[in-house]
Amino acid sequence: MRKFWILASVLALSVPCANAQIKGAGSSFAANLYATWSQATVKAGDSRLEYESVGSSGGVKAAQDRSVDFGASDRPMSRSALDLAGLAQFPTAIGGVVLMSNLPGIPNDKIKLNGEALAGIYLGRIKQWNDPVLKALNPELALPAIAVVPVFRAEGSGTSFALTTYLSKLSPQFKSSVGATSNLSVVGGKSGNTSAEIAKIVRETPGAIGYFDYSFAADLGLPTMQLKNQWGKFVSAGPESLQFAMRAADWEKLLINQDPTFELDLTDAGCPGCWPITSATYVLVPLKGRNGNSVRVLEFFEHALQQGDESATKEGYVPLPTRAKNIVLVAMRRWYASLDKAGVGKPQRRSQRDEPSIAVAAL
Repeated sequence: MRKFWILASVLALSVPCANAQIKGAGSSFAANLYATWSQATVKAGDSRLEYESVGSSGGVKAAQDRSVDFGASDRPMSRSALDLAGLAQFPTAIGGVVLMSNLPGIPNDKIKLNGEALAGIYLGRIKQWNDPVLKALNPELALPAIAVVPVFRAEGSGTSFALTTYLSKLSPQFKSSVGATSNLSVVGGKSGNTSAEIAKIVRETPGAIGYFDYSFAADLGLPTMQLKNQWGKFVSAGPESLQFAMRAADWEKLLINQDPTFELDLTDAGCPGCWPITSATYVLVPLKGRNGNSVRVLEFFEHALQQGDESATKEGYVPLPTRAKNIVLVAMRRWYASLDKAGVGKPQRRSQRDEPSIAVAAL
């Protein structure tokens, strides 16, 4: 089923739904997650969710403009930006950036990289696969003497932001010349708009290397490359290594914050089993200004966080750990109270008899 949503997001954006009562836009990574959660709660005649996969930058802008009821972004907003826009922010799932290459005769899952080498590739400094830096990381492999072709996301992307945040930590030169950015461009490289396009370009281009979100790779069973983490361990991306990175976050700081932004940097996390390019995907919901559907949005995600782990896992997503979800749910209580005080209306609590259900229009 998830492959249908991936294909749909490639072929089109959003087909408007006549009965849509909740509208969202943003992260392409999150699109299939919200589709899965919506399908799990759908009932004939109930409210529908319309979600447009426009990328994280587009999701932030749509939330700021109030052209949607919620935005979705893989790049968290700062406290000052949230306050200026009158938005609340919370994570919904764990993501990660994984790498795939096209080296004839060499399995992807056998190739090892570290942050410095990956930065060199995306800076254009490492131009051949048999470069001494890459050979030193892979002494057991016969790396071919073919050109390295970096593939990157064309539009503003939370995936690019996570990758460049990580590379900026490991490479001073990358930090000074590129830095953490949602808009990555590589001279001599090739670009794609979606994870599916990136994968297609890599498969069709000998010597190519590209990055995309973990859930996409997991769903299609794509072999990915190993990365050396902060502890000097070469690890593969998977539910366990992504969960390890999430658990390594400073949750104590969030627990004592009465109004957390959940602005977490999970890249290069400090644990032996951590996947080094881990991130969270976020929902942005209005608390001030036009916010007539904010209660409904919060109710949907409250229910999804409590009931949606199994369905999300089946589709290749990594749910938030229990501790993280509990902090989000506590924050939601305060946001409900804030909306009620503003006159938006008290939230209608769910029951087995009266359960709102939401379906997703084709992307």
